[in-house]
Amino acid sequence: MLSVDDKDSKNNDKFVIVRKNLSRSLWYYVKQIKDTKLLQKISLVLKQLRETKGLTQEEIFNETNIHIGRIETAKVNVTISTLSTLCKFFDISLSEFIKRVEKL
Repeated sequence: MLSVDDKDSKNNDKFVIVRKNLSRSLWYYVKQIKDTKLLQKISLVLKQLRETKGLTQEEIFNETNIHIGRIETAKVNVTISTLSTLCKFFDISLSEFIKRVEKL
């Protein structure tokens, strides 16, 4: 069972409560991991792909329903599903996208 709990008052990170079905119900708090340098690299590659195609953030949103502007600021974690959708939109494999990120 997964559910989103309150935000941490210090740094506004969300916590996820994971319930394990063991002999007793145990609750674990897992802090969301946020690698700022990685997010910046991802945002840079996405911006390069968008600009190469000559597209605006609004055009990408209209086509994919993904607010790429939020991702390009590198302030939010992006899911692998969202990256996969964007890679399909830009006609690039997910592995090639990751290679570009790693080269930065």
